[in-house]
Amino acid sequence: MAAMPKTETSKSKGGWGAVLALTLCVSTLISSEFMPVSLLTPIASDLGVTEGQAGQAIAVSGIFAVLTSLGISSATRGIDRRRVLLAYERAEREKDPARRQALLTFVVIGGGPTGVELAGALAEISRQSLGRDFRHFDPSSARVILIEAGPAILTTFPEMLREAARRDLERLGVDVRLGKPVIRVMDGRVEMAGEAIDAATVLWAAGVAASPIGASLGVPMDRVGRVIVQPDLTVPGHPEIFVIGDLASFTEPDGKPVPGVAQGAIQMGRHAARNIRQALDGKPYDPFKYRDLGNLATIGRASAIADFKWLRLTGWIAWVVWLFVHIMNLIGFRNRLVVLVQWAWSYITYQRAIRLITDRPSGRETAA
Repeated sequence: MAAMPKTETSKSKGGWGAVLALTLCVSTLISSEFMPVSLLTPIASDLGVTEGQAGQAIAVSGIFAVLTSLGISSATRGIDRRRVLLAYERAEREKDPARRQALLTFVVIGGGPTGVELAGALAEISRQSLGRDFRHFDPSSARVILIEAGPAILTTFPEMLREAARRDLERLGVDVRLGKPVIRVMDGRVEMAGEAIDAATVLWAAGVAASPIGASLGVPMDRVGRVIVQPDLTVPGHPEIFVIGDLASFTEPDGKPVPGVAQGAIQMGRHAARNIRQALDGKPYDPFKYRDLGNLATIGRASAIADFKWLRLTGWIAWVVWLFVHIMNLIGFRNRLVVLVQWAWSYITYQRAIRLITDRPSGRETAA
């Protein structure tokens, strides 16, 4: 969010004493012992539960919310990796078969790019990275279940690519369940209509509420807490304030919303910066126009899908394109080289370093 000094007219030239701040605003990651229903309400509708039902039908206790992939694209570090690995360690010590099966069941809620990447990475971890690390059970017996309330995963992609992604997930051993709205998530249990799954690890990838800083502006907001911005990315009634990135709700003239992805945030940031410079020169703001550069999603090792409108790719070639796009968007040759070497090593060694359990245990983990 960026604020312009309010002068006689906000679009007139500002003085040297003006302080201009341009901050990329991103959604908050909700990862707590209890997710308040007030924050869950907008998410509930994405799962097929109406806002009126959310307070009654959805209960979340001990849910593990993650928004980053466990695959090569991230270093698989921190609390997300820790909880996943500790589930395997506890399964090694568990004598009760039913309890062990629950520890080895990983449920991912949400069939968007995040959920698909998480499910694929978890399946590869159990079948490749941890394949020979335990004596009392076979890690490949772990169940990875991807739950989506809608009729398909990756709904922003064409049907051909969606089906290719689903086949790749099933090839990895992921149990893809479509048309299954989640009505309750408790500690160790996920409930859907007519079905319940015992799972020690539940990963929420169905979306989160936007940063609460947007509410402090006292301006119109959408149902997930994003600020509804003007065509020039300013706040209604406050042309000196810009809101960009995941905190901004921007609808194009054709009625399509700008997706909450990196390319949208980058384009918004550049446009807001240009408008700020124009304001300093006494020029009017220009409206923002989103340019869709394509859509990418990775499913697993050498598996991805890519949609560039004029070209659609699947499998290994799409995965190579995905790697190239991510590397080229890094700043500086050194960063690109380092990341390329790290990814290459992870690919060759099947991410053996993923087995390291790092960070301090939380109180809940200690108690367990």
